[in-house]
Amino acid sequence: ENENRFKKFIISKDDLKKYRQYKLKSKFTEHISKDRNVVSILKGLKQKITILNCGRNNMKRAEELFNKTNQFNFSLNRYKISDLFIILNKKNFEVKLFSLKDKFGDHGIIGSYVLEKKKDSVLISDFILSCRVLYRYVEQYILYNIIKQNSNKEVKILYKKTKVNSNLIPKFIKTQQFNLSKKNKNCFLYKVKFDSKNIDETKKIFK
Repeated sequence: ENENRFKKFIISKDDLKKYRQYKLKSKFTEHISKDRNVVSILKGLKQKITILNCGRNNMKRAEELFNKTNQFNFSLNRYKISDLFIILNKKNFEVKLFSLKDKFGDHGIIGSYVLEKKKDSVLISDFILSCRVLYRYVEQYILYNIIKQNSNKEVKILYKKTKVNSNLIPKFIKTQQFNLSKKNKNCFLYKVKFDSKNIDETKKIFK
């Protein structure tokens, strides 16, 4: 109680929902432990993703995500609200948030990405996802959606490897068979590409 580093100066609406959201995660974990056919279970969960523009009404949540998410965080950029406004005001840049609902309830805003649109390509410079909703094909669906919206361009994603994000992300990249385009020390640039079978499975899981 006397340690300033543990004090919370602002309590957001999403903070107040945390207990309920982790209860939802527990229901999912219990549900999925009964059946090893994960894809079959996910299809029955009636998962729905909503992609949102980043703006004043959800900027605080975006800041929380960028500063609290470690494991599934491709670049580990720690953006403040002022930083996000600067990015939003840049030409050809987008900051998006996405939320998830399923048959158990509303999981709230659980991830974000930043992308830069160039003449012949799209660069995903940041991609983060809350660990509460990992292994639900949310990662695949978001990337598939970006590819779909930029079908005439090459989609690439930047990965900055550190101690805190060196476990989950390399495994994800390997399973998706992304092509390495460029490497500079601990920075990796991958071409994002899904085969038709992967895309078909992902589309069936979401409403």
